[in-house]
Amino acid sequence: MRLAKWFAPAGKRPYYRGATSARRSKQTRCFDIEALEPRALLATTASTGMPLLVKLDTLSPASLTAWLADKGVEVSSTGLPQVMAVSGPDSTLTGMASWLGGTSGLGYVERESTLTIDQASNDPSYMSGSMWGLSGAKGINAASAWDVTTGSTSVVVADIDTGADYNHPDLYENIWINNAEIPASRLKNLKDVDGDGRITFYDLNYAAPDGTRPNQGAGRITDINGDGRIDASDILAPMQKNPDGSDSGLGGWADGVSQDGDTAHVDDLVGWNFLNNTNNPFDDNGHGTHTAGTIGAMGSNGVGVTGVNWKVQIMPLKFLDARLGGTSTAAAKALLYASDHGAKVSNNSYGGSGGITLQNAIAYAASKGSIFVAAAGNSGANTDTTPFYPAAYSNDNIISVAAISSSGARASYSNYGATTVDIGAPGDGILSTYPNSRYATLSGTSMAAPHVTGTVALLLAAHPTWTYSQVIKQVLSTATPNSSLAGKTVTGGILNAGAALSSGSAGATASPSASCSFVGTNTIAQGNWAGAFGSDGRAIARVSPAYPSYATVGVLGSSLWTWAGPTTDPRALSTTGTTPDSRIASCWYNGTSFTIDVNITDGKSHPASLYLVDWDSTSRSEKVQVVDAASGAVLDTRTTSSFHSGTYLTWNLSGHVRFVVSRIGGDNAVVSGLFFG
Repeated sequence: MRLAKWFAPAGKRPYYRGATSARRSKQTRCFDIEALEPRALLATTASTGMPLLVKLDTLSPASLTAWLADKGVEVSSTGLPQVMAVSGPDSTLTGMASWLGGTSGLGYVERESTLTIDQASNDPSYMSGSMWGLSGAKGINAASAWDVTTGSTSVVVADIDTGADYNHPDLYENIWINNAEIPASRLKNLKDVDGDGRITFYDLNYAAPDGTRPNQGAGRITDINGDGRIDASDILAPMQKNPDGSDSGLGGWADGVSQDGDTAHVDDLVGWNFLNNTNNPFDDNGHGTHTAGTIGAMGSNGVGVTGVNWKVQIMPLKFLDARLGGTSTAAAKALLYASDHGAKVSNNSYGGSGGITLQNAIAYAASKGSIFVAAAGNSGANTDTTPFYPAAYSNDNIISVAAISSSGARASYSNYGATTVDIGAPGDGILSTYPNSRYATLSGTSMAAPHVTGTVALLLAAHPTWTYSQVIKQVLSTATPNSSLAGKTVTGGILNAGAALSSGSAGATASPSASCSFVGTNTIAQGNWAGAFGSDGRAIARVSPAYPSYATVGVLGSSLWTWAGPTTDPRALSTTGTTPDSRIASCWYNGTSFTIDVNITDGKSHPASLYLVDWDSTSRSEKVQVVDAASGAVLDTRTTSSFHSGTYLTWNLSGHVRFVVSRIGGDNAVVSGLFFG
C-alpha cells in the first residue's frame, strides 16, 4: 500500500457538466497482460470501434437511448451499475465523446479499454528442478509461513485472468464452489465432512476408512467425466431431470435455475466466464492456470508442485480469451463479482493505461474489504513517471508487485517506482501448473503477483478478522530489504511470507497509530482561505496542489467536477490565496462516498481543514469520518448539512489517517479543498 499521490491533474479539457463527473473523454487505450517471459510492453494504440462507456447520473437508460436514436449508434447495458455502452463507427464515437460528456444527467465518458498480451517465445518446461520462489535463498521463506498455517478453505481468492484448468490434478480440490448455487435437491444430501462450514471439493472427494464416499452417488454427484475424481467438470455438467422437471438425482448440478437470486450468473458454481457470459471459466491459454498454481496448487498431495497455500478456494474469473484479449469493462465486472461473492483478495496479472471504470471497481472491492494484488508491468519502466495501470492507481487496497530473479536482483524487465510499486517477489523462472495436467516455467511480474496474493491468503487464514489495511501493512512491513529494490519500491524489499506469518500482529496493533482532535468549524472565510488556512500547503480540486513537506496526500474513489472557473463568487476558492486572484468552483465528489488519504510523516501534529461548499442546493448533507489508516478505527465523525455558503472543518492530525466523506442527503458527497496549517 503505497502513499497515494494526488490524482487531480489540472488544466484538462473539456470539463463535463453533469452531477457525477468531470473526467475528460479518453481515447481508446491498449492494455497488457503481464508477459509469460520478459518482453517489451505493447505500445498504446487506438482500438478501432471500441465503444464509449457512459456513466449515468440522473439520466435514465431509456432517455439516453432515445436521445441518441438518430446518431447512428447503439446503446446497451454493460452489466456494470449505471454504466452504458455506446457503440458505432469509430469516427462517430470519437466526435461524440467530447460533447456527450457535456450533457446534464451524465457522469464520466471514456472509451472502452482493451486488455491484451503479446505472446513471448517460451516453450513450457515440465516438472523439473526446484521451486526457488518458495524455498530458495532469495525466495519468500514459505516453509516458515507453513509452520503457522498452510491455508484454509475459508479463504476465497479470485484469480482474474484467462480462467483456470479446474480439472488439473494439482488444483481441482482447491477450486471454489459457490455453495449458494448448489441445487437444494443435492445440497440436502451432502455432508460437510471436515466441518469447515461449507461444501468443498475436499468434501466431495472424501473417502471414509471403510472406502465409502458419503458425498458421491445418485442425488449427490458422480464422476461424470470419468477421470477418477470429482472436479469442476462434474458439477458443471447438466442436471438430468425427470419428465416433470424435477431432479432425477443424476448428472451434474447445472439446472438452469439461479439458486442464490443472481440471475445474471445462473449456475455459477465455480466462477464465471465474462467473455462469453457463461458459467465455464476454463483456461484455454495457460496464463491463469499458472497464476492459480502459484496461489494454491494442492500441497502435500504427492503430486507435482505446491502453491503458497496448500488449501484455499480459488475462484477462476475469465475475462481474457485464448489470444489474451479482453476489456477493462470485463475486468471490472469480474472484480465486482469477486467482491460480491466473498473474495477477500484478487490476483490481477494484467495492465496498461488507465480508466475510471476499472478504478471504480477497485474502490468497490475496497468497500467490501478486498485486497487487489497487481503486477507492476514488464517494460522496465519507472511507473512513478510512466504509470502502468491498474497497479499504479492510488487506491489504498492495491499491492503493486515487481519481479525479482533467483539471484535476488530486480528482473531487468520489471517495472519499478518508489511510490507506485510496493514490493518485489519471485517472478523469474517460476514453475507452476499448466493446462492438461502439465507444468510450466514462466517469467514476468505476472508470476510475481500471485506469490503476494498467496501470502495475503495465508494471512487471512491465520487472522480472519484483520482488515485489508492490517493485512497489507503486515505484508509490506515484513519485507526483506534488498539493494536492487531500495529507492525503487515503497518497501525497498522482497516479500517474506515467513516473517509476515510469524512476526506477531504488526498489522493488528490495538492502539491507533494516528491521532486527531477536532478544532472547529468556520463559515465566515468562504473561499478566502489565505490568512486563515493553508499556510503550510493546500490542495484545491482542479488546481495543481502545493503540499507541505510533512504530508503525503491521495484522493481515492472520487471524480472531479467544475461548476465554474474562473468566477467572482466569494464562495469559490481562490487558486493562490493572493490578491487579486482567480477563483474556481470545483470539487471532488462521489454518489456514495470517497476517501482522502493523508499521511503526516514528521511525527508531529498539524492542523488540516476540509472546505465544503454546495453549489447546487441548500439541502445537501454529508458525513466526514477521520479513520486511522492502519487499524481502521474511527477517530472522529462530523455531520454537516446546508453548507451552501461554504464551511471549513478543522482537525489537528498526526500519523496516517483517511477522511471518509459520505453522502447523507442530496446528490453527492463533495469536498472542494484540503488545507494544511
